[in-house]
Amino acid sequence: HYLTFKRFADLPNLHFFHYANMLADPKGTMQRVAGILDLDLDDALMDELVDASSFKQMKANAAKTVPGAGMGIWQDESKFFNKGASRQWDGVISAENLAAYDARMAELLSPEDIAWMEDGA
Repeated sequence: HYLTFKRFADLPNLHFFHYANMLADPKGTMQRVAGILDLDLDDALMDELVDASSFKQMKANAAKTVPGAGMGIWQDESKFFNKGASRQWDGVISAENLAAYDARMAELLSPEDIAWMEDGA
């Protein structure tokens, strides 16, 4: 899936965002989005948007923010937002399965792409 889009990474209308980077610097990420969209947002609106897009707010407003909200797709729409953290497989997946994952990833992607996929920029 990633490689499908990476082939077009040089296009001016395609931008890559990583969840880990959004968590680490939500305001910087929102400013990047605003820049891409050529929007000049004042600090108050930017702060409001950053707060509204936080994991806590998205989970609290799941009935509005979950894909397909209100359509009965989810048993509990708030559970669409799990933990708000990356690398949730650590300590859950066996060493054998992680080794198989690492081997397959090495077949498909460069070390740089693997690093971005797993941990962001």
